[in-house]
Amino acid sequence: MEDDNLINEKHFTKALKNGVLIDILDVENGLNCDCVCPSCETPVVAYNNPKNKNAHHFKHHNKRDCRFYYETMLHYMAKEIIAKELKLKVPKHEFSLSDSARDYQYNSNRIAIPYESTSIYEVNFDTIEVEKYQDGIKPDLIGKIKNKELHIEVAVTHFIDDEKLSKIERNGVTSIEIDLSKFDREIHEKQLKIALDGNIKLMKWINNQYIQDKKQLAEEKKIKIRDFIYSKTKEKPVYGRQNIIYKCPLTKSKEISKSNCLSCRFMSYEKETLQVINWEDRKIYENSFIGCIGHVKKEFDTILKFNGVKIGENNAFN
Repeated sequence: MEDDNLINEKHFTKALKNGVLIDILDVENGLNCDCVCPSCETPVVAYNNPKNKNAHHFKHHNKRDCRFYYETMLHYMAKEIIAKELKLKVPKHEFSLSDSARDYQYNSNRIAIPYESTSIYEVNFDTIEVEKYQDGIKPDLIGKIKNKELHIEVAVTHFIDDEKLSKIERNGVTSIEIDLSKFDREIHEKQLKIALDGNIKLMKWINNQYIQDKKQLAEEKKIKIRDFIYSKTKEKPVYGRQNIIYKCPLTKSKEISKSNCLSCRFMSYEKETLQVINWEDRKIYENSFIGCIGHVKKEFDTILKFNGVKIGENNAFN
């Protein structure tokens, strides 16, 4: 009984010749093609005689087909495309800080800072080497730009394991992994080329010291700003059902509404406490406080600018 996992021969249109992928139309007929299967590396026969009514294809010389041809084929095609193009669009990670004091709370339900955003960056290589051993690591591709290198791993069924990750980190290698596991195994080369062009969702940085350094720098600046905020914060009580706050340092008004504070970037935190005032009727009264650094507005803006934060927007450190 035929195994359902074996490939369909009529779709077997590419093979390896001297380590390079080659199309069925570009080789001699029969065993003269001098090709092997990309997966099992056994000899294949080319059926491309013009008189042949069937679709041109390769077939294993041992009469048995290969289980993992398409997985291997997808892997080979992706490597070949990148190696020929000598370029790859990768994720560019940027980190930014907020100009709002409340974003620096120690225990905040807001989005954690530094904010991380991702854009596309095209890397143009001088050369690309395929499957070359280097310091105990054999990446699928090594892209070189002057004195810098990028290791590129193409994952279809096998991803970087813990052992390889340890070697990458220990050697300080800049490495990225491309996830093709969800791709149609019979995808056409042109479709794969389009998919690889700028689809950064497929990309994952395995190790990138430059990105780690940028994030660490943003973290250090965040701590400096947060320490300033908490050293200068003054706590202001909120009064009555109208939620009134007195003596705002930023306005000429004697009193303002709490809602004004909630939209102010100089509010560092909002705190509410519950107090039982009347034990007989068990009435519970809520006290509210606002943390404010409006009295040191100029100092706050100065430290923001010094740490690369533009007022009014979240700017990345470039």
